[in-house]
Amino acid sequence: MRKISQKEKTSINLDEFKRHTGVLIEHMDERFDAVNTTLTSHSEMIGSMKVDIEVIKTDISTIKFALKRKVDYDEFAKLEKRVLSLEHKAHA
Repeated sequence: MRKISQKEKTSINLDEFKRHTGVLIEHMDERFDAVNTTLTSHSEMIGSMKVDIEVIKTDISTIKFALKRKVDYDEFAKLEKRVLSLEHKAHA
């Protein structure tokens, strides 16, 4: 059996270290790609939600303005009584 010199041991350890480091780098690159894909999809989803929220805010503003112009039930009931009273007077 042949003895391995210190220089050969260092060379073997260095080659093994390079191979191991290469595998780790590939593994981390895959992880970063997965995170980047997730971030991209989340950014698109957030953009879509922002547009939806802007539409909702516009609709709510329109509804709010329309509600300010409407009479409430009590005012409508008073108006209805006045119209009935005027109709009875007009037919009499």
